[in-house]
Amino acid sequence: MKTNRRTQWLLALLALICVCGAFWQLKTRVAAESGDKLVAVVIAQEDIAALADAGGTPESAWYQALSDAGLSAVVLPAEACQDDAVTRPILDAGLQIAQLGGENAAGLWFAEAKYDLASVDTPHSATQLPPAEPGRVWVLVENNTQTGCVLPDGVSAAEADAPFAKGFYLRQNQRTRAMLMEPDAAQKVGDALFRAVADRGIQVLWIAPLETDDGIVSEPEVYVDLLTGLETRIQRAGYAYGIPTGLTPFAVPPLVLILCGIGVFAAAVLLLTLLFPLPRLASVLLLALGVLESVGGALLKPELQAMLLALSASILFPAAAIWLLGRRLKQTLENGSVRLKDYLVTLLEGVLIVLLGGCCIGAVLGSWRYVLVLQVFRGVKLSQGAVYLFSIVLIAGMLLELKTLRRDGLRQILPAIDKKLLVRLIGVFVILVGAGTIYLLRGGDGMLGISALEAAARSRLENLLLFRPRTKEFFIAWPAIALAFCFAARRNRLFTWCFGALGGIGFASVANTFCHIRAHFLVSLARTALGLLIGMLLGMLLYRIFRPGRSENTKE
Repeated sequence: MKTNRRTQWLLALLALICVCGAFWQLKTRVAAESGDKLVAVVIAQEDIAALADAGGTPESAWYQALSDAGLSAVVLPAEACQDDAVTRPILDAGLQIAQLGGENAAGLWFAEAKYDLASVDTPHSATQLPPAEPGRVWVLVENNTQTGCVLPDGVSAAEADAPFAKGFYLRQNQRTRAMLMEPDAAQKVGDALFRAVADRGIQVLWIAPLETDDGIVSEPEVYVDLLTGLETRIQRAGYAYGIPTGLTPFAVPPLVLILCGIGVFAAAVLLLTLLFPLPRLASVLLLALGVLESVGGALLKPELQAMLLALSASILFPAAAIWLLGRRLKQTLENGSVRLKDYLVTLLEGVLIVLLGGCCIGAVLGSWRYVLVLQVFRGVKLSQGAVYLFSIVLIAGMLLELKTLRRDGLRQILPAIDKKLLVRLIGVFVILVGAGTIYLLRGGDGMLGISALEAAARSRLENLLLFRPRTKEFFIAWPAIALAFCFAARRNRLFTWCFGALGGIGFASVANTFCHIRAHFLVSLARTALGLLIGMLLGMLLYRIFRPGRSENTKE
């Protein structure tokens, strides 16, 4: 006996109820991410000395000017912290000392690890952490590619018992180091610092001198304007200048992993029953195996289980949304008519399905190690490629009558295919492959650069919206779905396939947004909502332009 609709509804209900268990952990994660909205701006004492030598302005004047503009602390090596001649001007300006290495430090503390003041490429040899002092906040600085945090050789963050804060060192990152020497460096550096705070939840910004071909920029007003402008921008995002209290460790309870695991397995079995009519007994057995795996994985290998669940959710929930899209497009193609409601409802339902997966991802990866980028989810590219490939194949199977092709065989079908149709089919396939290649290359930092025009557009969106929505969603995927419905109503199968498959990029992108745990969960939610709103507006505009009239609803 094959799976009936009642069984499918029960599987969907089970997946929904279990995935809702993610909100238990999301509450803890959101509270940790939102509890401390203070951002400290620091600069090294040796950089202040270099600025003073270059411009003739005394160090004490630099300290006072930057303190008034929002600077929180000055970074000193441990041995210099005991030198009153060095520390007195800093303290007199109302600034704090941020210690680099050493012991007996309160306040912001940096481990000497691969971001040496003299050379960012020279690691230090520290292998032990000093005992925690009251009031100490250990600043974990992002690495060169923003894919993790730098730690001393042989040191694990698990050894520390002090609160943590994420830091961003301007010289540590190659891209931002280049910004320091560009003509409009102040604006670009300001954008990079704002993005670090708003997008990635950075709480300590370690700035460095700007440079030109003639040397470093030594006018205090340039740095004052940079800090005051940045303060205005981060205040709009709910942040303020100050010394953060840090984040204390928190973990994902096993019960959350178990519930999310059962929910993901229920979603997987449901998708299988939608794609391949399974006997009811097979569905029950698969679900039972999923329950056993969820319990065993959560109790025996919780870290591995969390990674596997996140990878599965980032593929399964977008795939379910794509199945829904393909089904609605097929109905539109058969009916030869479309309403704006069809597009809007399908898009909203698809995004809501993926958001359930996003909540699951945000929960199972919602431990302090992922939030502080001590661990990174490595399955982003795999999930992107798998979902996009699924989108191409599934929508082609639904719309291009591949069942007939499979039944009659290639030898009988190919001679009868019109050559022009074959060329168009190959052309659409090449377009989809090319779009997918660009999509994957642009999905990671530093893999495929963006144009100056797009960079300027992104900066404007950040200034306007604070949390920039993903271009691939609002500018490509959501409008493409509107065009897919328009061409489905015209009964143009090839263009419906093309734009429908491109729409699958958006569902994959929404899930991937929540895989980047370095961004706060509410920020990911805001980016998705803004992208959906703008994309729907663009899609509605395209629908009004390309919607078919009654006379055009004839089969081509």
